[in-house]
Amino acid sequence: MSYSSDKEKIEDSVQDIFIDLWNKRHTLSIQSSLNSYLYKAAYNQLMEKYRMEKRNDKMLSSYYHTAVMLAVETDPSIKSDKLTKLNQCIEALPEKCKEVFVQNKIVGLKYQLVAEKLGVSIKTVEGHITRAYSYLKDCLKRAV
Repeated sequence: MSYSSDKEKIEDSVQDIFIDLWNKRHTLSIQSSLNSYLYKAAYNQLMEKYRMEKRNDKMLSSYYHTAVMLAVETDPSIKSDKLTKLNQCIEALPEKCKEVFVQNKIVGLKYQLVAEKLGVSIKTVEGHITRAYSYLKDCLKRAV
């Protein structure tokens, strides 16, 4: 509890550690005490979750900022122009990338459903979405 105040996150981490310990029970060789091993494992698990959350928060913050900046314009003609530019940029995406982006962001399908529908892995869908965002961001900057 001294590393995080989120009780659910701590409970999940401890449960993950015990599951990992159970799965490795035949090959695990603990040189120090079990107590110190578990404390160190809990610390490492919490730090890894913290790093992942920090990375995700940074990425979501960037996407949120970009979306807000695009939506802030109040002049209808500017909005119309930006939507036209956005549609042109979406149309300029590579075919597979555009298909994944449209299915996920416009139609609203989750990554899993898009992956099943297109016969690709979830990682491929994530890669296409990341590339699409990067391309659209650059494309909209050039269009302005």
